[in-house]
Amino acid sequence: MVHIISGISLTGITVCSFALIVILSVFNGLQDTISKLYNIFDSDLKVIPAKGKYFHLSREQINAIKKSDYILSVSEVIEENAVLKYGDKQTIATFKGIDPPYLRTMKLDSGVTNGEPIIRNGALSYALVGSGVAARLKLEGKDEFKQIDVYVPGKGDINILDPENAFSRRGIYPSGRFSTVQEFDDHYIIVPISFARQLEDRPKEMTSFEIKAKDEKYVEKIRKQVADVVGPGFKILDRFEQEPTTYKVMKSEKFFVYLILTFIMLIAAFNMVGGLLMLAIDKKQDMMALLSMGATSNTLQKIIFYEGLLLSIVGGVAGIILGGLISLGQQKFGWVQINGGETNYFVLNAYPVSFQLSDFVLVFATVIVLGLSASWYPAMIANKRLNIADLKS
Repeated sequence: MVHIISGISLTGITVCSFALIVILSVFNGLQDTISKLYNIFDSDLKVIPAKGKYFHLSREQINAIKKSDYILSVSEVIEENAVLKYGDKQTIATFKGIDPPYLRTMKLDSGVTNGEPIIRNGALSYALVGSGVAARLKLEGKDEFKQIDVYVPGKGDINILDPENAFSRRGIYPSGRFSTVQEFDDHYIIVPISFARQLEDRPKEMTSFEIKAKDEKYVEKIRKQVADVVGPGFKILDRFEQEPTTYKVMKSEKFFVYLILTFIMLIAAFNMVGGLLMLAIDKKQDMMALLSMGATSNTLQKIIFYEGLLLSIVGGVAGIILGGLISLGQQKFGWVQINGGETNYFVLNAYPVSFQLSDFVLVFATVIVLGLSASWYPAMIANKRLNIADLKS
């Protein structure tokens, strides 16, 4: 009976360790995937004014930023809400005006469907339309025969008797539709900065200045360089600061999953406490024999304590190795598919996996802490109720 309870305890710790490694690795994979998708729109650094919306950087300031050896590309950006009309359909969306060369560094090619990843071809301007926006407009993809009319509020006095003149309007041909993150797909179209400037009548101003680094390790160096160039009155946001809620939610979800599975492991540890107590009762005669041969109470306590700790370590290591192997298999072969692997609806075929050494250390440390805690109490009371009768029985 004691061996069965010990086996159940060992199995519980193994299964919980295995589940922790697999689920934390999948969460890492999802976070990495979401981060890559957000990186299409969110630059490594984004310069915005501390107050107001529009600002101006001189050509000297922009050239000084471009001279940095750590920067891959930069772009002046205008983002504004607008009313879009395509045929007899209309919707509200946000247009993002960028420099056409900057589009290449956004790595949007793989997300573009039914069209081409271009926003400028010679003198012609094109718009890349988010799939959600395209669905509301009944836009299939590239269309060189019918334009999307973009309306924004006009400047100056508005004549309520002539509401059409209250808006500034320009037409632009759609070059395709893109699908990345739903948040962007449902709200954005991408247009050349020249088109956005003409539409907004902002020949020099911008709403942000975006920077792509050659490598993530250079981001803080670039931030300091940019701060020296633009001076006070600006915020320089990295990609985590641009989407604080999203990244905080992802970290919180991972933390709470860890807490839930640790609680389940704690239940397994309680089961181990019971098993060790029953072991101490079952082995009373053996412990009395050891005492009669000169063993001390401390020796008996260590035997029970190390028995429990060994169960925890064996179960934890077995679960971690098994979880690592299964996660590695998922990473290589994609055993568990998303919607049967139909890429028409999902960005990924299978659940992604990414390993972090800190997860393995955290799980092993959790197992050790719970093992120490579960072994301490049975060890402390292992020989308190022993008497000479136990030796004779």
